[in-house]
Amino acid sequence: MAHPQTSFRSLRRLLLAFAGSAIGQWAASIAVTVYAFAEAGAGGVALQTILALGPAAIATPFASTLADRYPRVRVMVISDVLRALVVTCSAVLVVVGAPLVVVLLASALKN
Repeated sequence: MAHPQTSFRSLRRLLLAFAGSAIGQWAASIAVTVYAFAEAGAGGVALQTILALGPAAIATPFASTLADRYPRVRVMVISDVLRALVVTCSAVLVVVGAPLVVVLLASALKN
């Protein structure tokens, strides 16, 4: 049996990682929403919402089945690394002046 202090340390690290992931996801979502509004107004925000939530709603049952087959820590780390790469690519697309739809499609992959 693990020492209780070790268990708490592991739980603390897991919760901090989860908090960092959640804060990063929300910050990226807010940034994309502000960018969509600046580029196309309320219609851009509506498009961003549809592109972000539609595919996620369809893919979630299938992705969750796959995620349950692998260790949770590995799934969390891999998904966070992929999300960071997608957010970085979205930022690069904004900097190079890609069309709004391309930026929104790229940012939809982070969900």
